[in-house]
Amino acid sequence: MRPLKLIVCILLTITFLNFWQSCKKGPEDPFFSIHSRLARVTGDWNITEYRVNGKDSLRVVPPGDSLTFIGACGEETDKKVINYEFVWSFDKTGFFQEKLNVDTTLIFDIVNNTPICEDSTHIDSSTIITIKEWNFSSGVGSLKNKEQLYILDNETKQVLLYDIIELRNNEMKLLRDTIDPVSNQSSQKTYTLSRIK
Repeated sequence: MRPLKLIVCILLTITFLNFWQSCKKGPEDPFFSIHSRLARVTGDWNITEYRVNGKDSLRVVPPGDSLTFIGACGEETDKKVINYEFVWSFDKTGFFQEKLNVDTTLIFDIVNNTPICEDSTHIDSSTIITIKEWNFSSGVGSLKNKEQLYILDNETKQVLLYDIIELRNNEMKLLRDTIDPVSNQSSQKTYTLSRIK
């Protein structure tokens, strides 16, 4: 009877270790999750951090759009600030929607304000909604199954591939390496997403 218990214990340990290996795909994934990877991805996500080569890309001040000069009211600094707000929605059937809100703020800062020459701010907002499809990639080569996800634009047939660095129930981290086809410059894009409750 004792050898049978030992064999059952060994088989349960091997089964648990195999199950643990299948749960943890990304380098920062949790040790164990009761939710499947599909259940953890599906839902609405707010991109809380987006970096291109380590630089914040949710709030951008274009370098060529900041100008200091002497105007009719004296020294003035004009600046453009662009804020991006992304909401990504993943459906379990493969439906993907990106809602992008872009707020462009023009700031006119006059050093010596007077009743006639005051600082001013102008905001222009726009919303762009894009519909695509998404899915996990299959394990190819050294990659594990569902270690990456891709987003497909059916109109252009463009595919965007993301490495899943971390996938928790309320947080997701993605990484995307790209090469600009015109300049041949490579860039690394990192995304941190928080689930919208």
